[in-house]
Amino acid sequence: MFVLMNAETKQLFHSYHFKTSYEHAGHARRAALKHSSTPYAKKRGTEYVVIDYGAYMNLYGNLTRRVTNLMSGKEIEIGINTPMSCDPSSELYWSM
Repeated sequence: MFVLMNAETKQLFHSYHFKTSYEHAGHARRAALKHSSTPYAKKRGTEYVVIDYGAYMNLYGNLTRRVTNLMSGKEIEIGINTPMSCDPSSELYWSM
């Protein structure tokens, strides 16, 4: 299985509207080109690369980022692929 990874942040491509994993590398490369060429991605300089999911987990599966908890103000570490609904630095987390 192949996935799209942000070349700069090493985060996986997440979307509720688009497919996020592919059986064939060619399909994943086509999707990476499509998502990297959107106006939003061009504005932010986002580039997606194709990587095998198993290789991704071996290389980047334990990467974290530091965020500030909205309620306590303390800095905490969460995984780079933590969804917004599980991220204490987002209002979505506290409004659920």
